[in-house]
Amino acid sequence: MSRHRVLKHHCIYSSEWWSIDLPLGWAASEESDCVSFRSTSHPGVLNASAVRKPDGSVKDEDFSEFIGEPNHDCSAAKPIHAGRYIGFTRNCAHNGALLTEWWLAHGSVLVYITYTTTTENESRELKEVRQIVESLRIENA
Repeated sequence: MSRHRVLKHHCIYSSEWWSIDLPLGWAASEESDCVSFRSTSHPGVLNASAVRKPDGSVKDEDFSEFIGEPNHDCSAAKPIHAGRYIGFTRNCAHNGALLTEWWLAHGSVLVYITYTTTTENESRELKEVRQIVESLRIENA
């Protein structure tokens, strides 16, 4: 079950295990395996999905299963240690498309977020997208 709450300057999207702040002009649509977020002013798409580890907390070594093998189109995954979560991020570029990936965890929940756009639109979109990702709150399930 998800909830949307609109405030003066942004909207909060909440799922069972996580929530995220969206600037005005962004809309959410729920798919069978993820939630997609789109802006009226950007052509890119932000997707988020989550899994829950049945026993214990997600650790650094658990991420390798999700990140997979290195790919020549992708940068090396960089660690993220923020107050609300730990995780990794990387960028992939192929044929003019840019994919930015985040694997972020707190407690037993891991949230996988991707942003897909074109390399020509990257600089004007990515700052706002990073702010959205940084607003992520993961419930300690």
